[in-house]
Amino acid sequence: MRIAISSLSGCGNSTVSRIVAKKLGLEFINYTFRNLARDTNVLFETIQSESLKTPNYDYEVDRRQIALIQQHDHCVVGSRLAVWLDDEKIRKKIAVKAPDFDFKVWIYAPLKERAARIARREHAPVPQVLSATKLRDAQNELRYRKLYGIDVERFPKAVDLTINTERFSAEQVAALIISSARKVKSLKSR
Repeated sequence: MRIAISSLSGCGNSTVSRIVAKKLGLEFINYTFRNLARDTNVLFETIQSESLKTPNYDYEVDRRQIALIQQHDHCVVGSRLAVWLDDEKIRKKIAVKAPDFDFKVWIYAPLKERAARIARREHAPVPQVLSATKLRDAQNELRYRKLYGIDVERFPKAVDLTINTERFSAEQVAALIISSARKVKSLKSR
């Protein structure tokens, strides 16, 4: 089974995706600018700043992530664009075969909650993180719209499950995803 999980920053995507992958015994895939920096010996900060000027880094991250997905019939993909990676617009832009997903999940939380979580994680003041998170959301929204015509504020209609993570722990969110994914898998195998 292939599961795609997406969210904006601070919703718990990486943590939840890792838990789901571990509990289901699936490969966890999350290829990011940090991975690209390591693999290409280019500074992360360079990739991050250059990505605002050129789509090449985003396209390469998405190509590499899709290549990893294609190597695994059973995996959990946790990334901002995971639920869109099977979209025809992305496939055409980066000239790769789109992966198939059996189950797609969008997790979300209000901006103030996301900023508070990031502030705790990074030991930073909430007002500063709130401002930075708003800016990052705006930059990502503009970038993904420009790159692929995707509005990350609106999850795709083909998502199977949406979860507001504000009142749930990562373990509880993972349990909801696992339970739902198992139901979908049993329905498909009939």
